[in-house]
Amino acid sequence: MTLPMLALGCSGIVSVAAHVIGNEMKEMVDAWFDGDTAKATKWHLDLFPIFKGIFVTSNPVPIKVLLNMIGIKAGGVRLPLVKATPVEMKFLKDLIVEFKKVHVSSNNGTREITELKVASGNASDIIV
Repeated sequence: MTLPMLALGCSGIVSVAAHVIGNEMKEMVDAWFDGDTAKATKWHLDLFPIFKGIFVTSNPVPIKVLLNMIGIKAGGVRLPLVKATPVEMKFLKDLIVEFKKVHVSSNNGTREITELKVASGNASDIIV
């Protein structure tokens, strides 16, 4: 809930989501501090599915899954946490794939979205 907190006067954030969508979070925060509340609000609404989706199970499980999927070696989780179920893993992959598709197709040249790859390296697993 970064944008609502900024609207209440906070001056910064500690964000779990930023591990995966850091550039997009920066865009939102920069827009807020530049006084472009409309742009900041649009970013918040675009990012909201990620904010909500990363809590599909106890953290840090979802973030580690996503980081591992995009090729950042985050390892597994320690007990008492358990690894994500296949259903949770599919949900998280679908979530980030859909998010990246939307933002690549709507890119108006003001920012660059880089290609993300899942750790398997399979061409069919490229996340754009």
